[in-house]
Amino acid sequence: MKQLKAILILVVLLALAACATTQQTDVALTQACGAYGAAFKIALQRRQAGKLNPAQIQTVNNADKTVTPICTGQLPPNPQAATAEVSSELALLVALETKPKPKGVPPK
Repeated sequence: MKQLKAILILVVLLALAACATTQQTDVALTQACGAYGAAFKIALQRRQAGKLNPAQIQTVNNADKTVTPICTGQLPPNPQAATAEVSSELALLVALETKPKPKGVPPK
């Protein structure tokens, strides 16, 4: 729960950074990627523990396909748009943390 709160705080800070200078925008992207990495790690742990249903697993997979190239490649031409994309995917992963596993989904 403490990790979730930290991630939510970072999402808010990223939203405030939207009107920042170029250097601040680059930093915001780096921070968004760091927060995403933490949320992704938690999602993977939940997946390994059998706490995600197939739709949630697909959400994690889709987020990873979108974010990994942004966060591991060269600086995108539009860091603000990249930060917004990473933040959007981060919000989806955070939402997985706050939603209980649906009833009827057997543990793995």
